[in-house]
Amino acid sequence: MLVDTEAAPALQLFSELTALDVERPLKIVPAFRMRGLAAVQALGSLLTAGVLTAPRRARFERRFAGRACELTTEVLDGHLFQDVDLLRALLGRFDQVTAFRHFDSAGHTSLATATLAGAELPPVAWSVTPGSEAGWRLTIEGEPRTAVIDVDRDGARLQLDGVLARDSVCASPMEEGARLVALEFARGLSAGSAGRPGPSQSQKPAMADWNDLIRDVEILDAAGQSVRRRRTIDILSESPSERGLFKSQMTAVGCLLLILTPMGVVLYLVIAAAIDLPGWLKTGLVVAVFAPLGLFLVSQTLVFIAHPPPAEEGPRSGHLEDRLDLDRNSRGK
Repeated sequence: MLVDTEAAPALQLFSELTALDVERPLKIVPAFRMRGLAAVQALGSLLTAGVLTAPRRARFERRFAGRACELTTEVLDGHLFQDVDLLRALLGRFDQVTAFRHFDSAGHTSLATATLAGAELPPVAWSVTPGSEAGWRLTIEGEPRTAVIDVDRDGARLQLDGVLARDSVCASPMEEGARLVALEFARGLSAGSAGRPGPSQSQKPAMADWNDLIRDVEILDAAGQSVRRRRTIDILSESPSERGLFKSQMTAVGCLLLILTPMGVVLYLVIAAAIDLPGWLKTGLVVAVFAPLGLFLVSQTLVFIAHPPPAEEGPRSGHLEDRLDLDRNSRGK
């Protein structure tokens, strides 16, 4: 299912898609139009081919067409969500966010900034300011060349050391981006139905998937925390592991036992009331009903014996999903 990521606020969209995926698992493909721009595809090819190597720094400057009073938190989050996905697709994974909001005398946002950092990645400075014309500029300074993508009312274009790149000009950026993303999605569907390999995920930027959406929402959530707490926020995701899988399986077993044990008790009482059973058989049935749950509870104490060393532990980022569940439940009430 192809989903337009600009159809709703990012956190609301992620919450509703998560609920949909739980109710009816399906393949969700988020559509980020900026990935489909010809200039972005050309820049991705330069990075993949090694023409633009060892980026030292990057800047993403967005211009918002409107007054400062119209640059609300929802608008800022929408822009950051789209821009972060593009930066991640081109440069890699970020694990730190430092965000600030600057206000004018009337209390409206005059400038919003965010600094993104990651292992072996150049620092990326993101900013958005209100103005008379909408658009954005991405500058990547590498060794030894500099690439610049400019998007304004005249279209989108890529310049490499001040020279316009061939086949990178687009007159209607967002429409062209949406068309190319939809085309890649259709190619993936036709290739899958015909048994052929789909679009290559090694190219930059590749088609986004569900994991990309999760990473983008994590960065957006971290940026919001950074603004509120006025400090750098680390994005620490728990990667799938055997220990995590084992914990999930044990949780499922525990829930199953909590359901089956009361049912076993009721069944035992019905049988004991209807049939005159010998004492040893009654004792055996009681043990059979409660022994599995008892053994399971006793086995939980093993976690204190086989506790992992502190080096293997660390903060985990389950807070975002918990807050989204709480927000979804509150809206449902």
